[in-house]
Amino acid sequence: MKHRLRDFLRDASGPFAIATFLGLLFWVGDALFVWLSSADQVQILSFEKPVSILDALFLRIPLHDLYIRLSFLALTFMAAFPISAFLYHRRLAEGRLARVSSIIEGSPVVALEWTSVRDGDIRVDFVTDNVEQLSGYKAEEFVRGAVKPKDLLHSADRSQVVDDFLHGLSDPQVEQFSLAPYRIHRKDGEMRWVDQRTSVQRDRKGSAAHYNSTLMDITEQIEMESRLQEQQKLESIGTLSAGVAHEINNPLTGVINYAELIRSRVDDETLAEYAANIGAEGDRIARIVSSLLTYARRDDDVREFADMRQLLDDVLTLVAATLRKHQIAVDLDVPDHVPEIVCNHQGIEQVLINLVMNARDALNAKYPSYDENKRLAITMTTTVRSTGSFLRVTVEDHGNGIPEEIQAKIFDPFYSTKARTEGTGLGLAISLGIVRTHNGWLTFESEPGHPTRFHLDLPIDAEVASSQTANAG
Repeated sequence: MKHRLRDFLRDASGPFAIATFLGLLFWVGDALFVWLSSADQVQILSFEKPVSILDALFLRIPLHDLYIRLSFLALTFMAAFPISAFLYHRRLAEGRLARVSSIIEGSPVVALEWTSVRDGDIRVDFVTDNVEQLSGYKAEEFVRGAVKPKDLLHSADRSQVVDDFLHGLSDPQVEQFSLAPYRIHRKDGEMRWVDQRTSVQRDRKGSAAHYNSTLMDITEQIEMESRLQEQQKLESIGTLSAGVAHEINNPLTGVINYAELIRSRVDDETLAEYAANIGAEGDRIARIVSSLLTYARRDDDVREFADMRQLLDDVLTLVAATLRKHQIAVDLDVPDHVPEIVCNHQGIEQVLINLVMNARDALNAKYPSYDENKRLAITMTTTVRSTGSFLRVTVEDHGNGIPEEIQAKIFDPFYSTKARTEGTGLGLAISLGIVRTHNGWLTFESEPGHPTRFHLDLPIDAEVASSQTANAG
């Protein structure tokens, strides 16, 4: 309350000072008029005897002049009150506006005012400056029409966004509407997810005059929701896999043993070949069962500090013979000094081996025999995410790339594009599970006909790496 009174008095000082000045100015002017009127030169008013200027100012003021002067002073002071109140409330409004503007500019929410021009197209009349953080374009580029919001839409979402947009505009009674989250392309080509909410501002006739919208970057939220859904799916499949694997394991051992007994005791080559095939298929099922158990296992494995350069050297030593056999060259770009990480050595080695073997298969599919471009590149860098600093290992192959229609499925358990005898479809699913238990990320970049890059990001901070958060799976 004291602060409000102090602020009001501060805002009132100007109007009351002006009122006092005007009142005194009128007082002096009227006094001069009275004195001149009573002088010999100007006989306008009649007095008993001539007055001096001092009399006209203070000592012998005619009553009607005194009333006029006091009335004028009262009117100026009365006018000063509403003016002071107006200035006070205006300053409060400007302060609130400045705070709101500061909050919006520093937040991920972009506010804009726009007018519908034609079907699916708009004219931006105003947009906050933080639109540059979302889109990469400056606010003035949108206002002058150099950049149109429609042009930023992802090609896969454009039709649906325009349909939802036109549906929101077509209802004459709607006061606000929202669009389903959609993707946009930033100026630098990066894709971001956006949530848009719009309110309709109508004129006196009820017609839509303009629209106010808020845009919010929800990319991180979408990614986290996707990871949570994937984690829940993997956990449910893992529970099922463990039960199925244990049920299959015992009778499978019997099948393999009986097949070996038949093969060793029959003289007929055809029957022996059949028995050998039964044993081979049994062994393949056994490998699948082993993978299922590995996938389903949730051990409290030991985490220790590790030098990723040494882990990578160990992995390349294990796969060196395979890479030489398939005539694949390896290009390494690893710094002399990299931060240590906290991890389960065996688990991370398993992930790296899986990535290298997948790269080998991609190169073999494109280059069945020797080719100078049959190369595998492995780089090691540091990167920053919203949760902290990460050590990134990138495995890149120059294969045919991953078709767009299957990119969303490659981490699904049992999904594989390889031949039935070459893979179980569990490699990337298991790798993803291992990486998530380390609170890390396993992502990829791929376009048909271009190199494919898998990025393994592991937290450098030991506390982040060892904490069991929602990311663990």
